[in-house]
Formats: sequence, C-alpha cells, structure tokens
Amino acid sequence: MSNNLWRAMWKQDKIAFHQTEINPLLEEFLPKLALPKSSRILVPLCGKSLDMNLLADSGHHVIGIELSSIAVKGYFEALKVTPSKERIGCFTRWHYQKTEIWCGDIFDLTAQHINRYSVLYDCASLTAFPAERRPEYIRHFRQRLPADSQIILVTTESMEETNGGSEHRIDSEVTTLYQKYYDIQLLHGRSCLKQDPEDPNAEHQVMNEKIYQITRRSILN
Repeated sequence: MSNNLWRAMWKQDKIAFHQTEINPLLEEFLPKLALPKSSRILVPLCGKSLDMNLLADSGHHVIGIELSSIAVKGYFEALKVTPSKERIGCFTRWHYQKTEIWCGDIFDLTAQHINRYSVLYDCASLTAFPAERRPEYIRHFRQRLPADSQIILVTTESMEETNGGSEHRIDSEVTTLYQKYYDIQLLHGRSCLKQDPEDPNAEHQVMNEKIYQITRRSILN
C-alpha cells in the first residue's frame, strides 16, 4: 500500500481495518512476556490502535509511528487529552505522558531515533506491506534497533493462505522472513472469525490468529 493511499483511506474514513478493542492475544500474553518495567516499545503503523493504551497502562513507554495525522489526532482525541507537538526531522512528534506518536514514514527512522527501544510490537504492520516489501521492512528495523531487542508479532492468517495449516504451527512466511537472524517462538495460536487485515473490504471468515515472540540471535549481526 502506498503512502498516498494510506493517507487517503484515513481521510475518507475507510478504516474498517481499525480494531475497536485491544487485541485479546496481546492482553492475554503481555503479562507473560516478562518485559522489564518501563520498556520502550515501538509500534509501527500504529493508526489509533487501543493496544498502545494497554502497553502504556502497563508502565511501558510507547512510541507509535503513523503516516496519517488524522489517525494520530483521532488517537489522542479518543483519550480526551491534549498532546504536545514538536518537529523532529521528517516527523511531527505528538506526546502525552508515556505515549508518543511520530507522524511520518517509518522508513525515515534512523538508528538515532529508535536505538533505545527494546521491543517492537507488530500487529498487522508487516502484512500492511505487499509481500515483496516485507523483507525490506524487517531489514530496516533489524539494522536500527538494538541487537538485544525483540519483536512481538501478531498475525492473522487466512486458512486458504496456510492451506488449512494448524494454528499451532509457525507460519511458513514468518519462518522465511525471520529465521536467518532470529529465533521464533509461537506463543499461542487460535482460530477465530475475523476480517482479513490484508483485505479490509472482505467478509469475515475463519482465520488463524497467532502471537510470536521473536528474538535476535546474538551470534549474528
């Protein structure tokens, strides 16, 4: 999806992909991840996700990255708070207490921007990109986040894409994309009736929803 199309969808309020509740897998497994207190958590393509509320309320410092200023404004309006705003390079930083959202393109992020963030929380960010750009997305953050950072990845996989694959098996694309540099642990998977995040106009169908904890191998750079 192009930057212009993403902004246009928010401008036209075509945001059926926006989840109006906190992701239940994140809610269930966040306490079990044993993240250090006040971890700094990066949330790419955050939109106005309520997942950021849970992360901040759990004591973590959250930074979302979002292209659409409409989405950013909507997030803080829903909280009924007035964030501060400042310009940082290519980004406009909106900030309130333990949550900040940088409005801009994730590919403009440098190591100086995010090299203190120990966790990347990815819920439908990876799959927002076409398949041919996903390796670039993963490489971008691997080269800029600290070597000891980890990824919490939530995916929604259609039964057709996985050829009827089990919700208890690591997805083949996740393996292909991450296995060279990371260890992949599937924390939980389940079948549910949900809309495919790659097709916001599609009917709800039975999907496999999974949460992974992905950690960088220290022997590789």
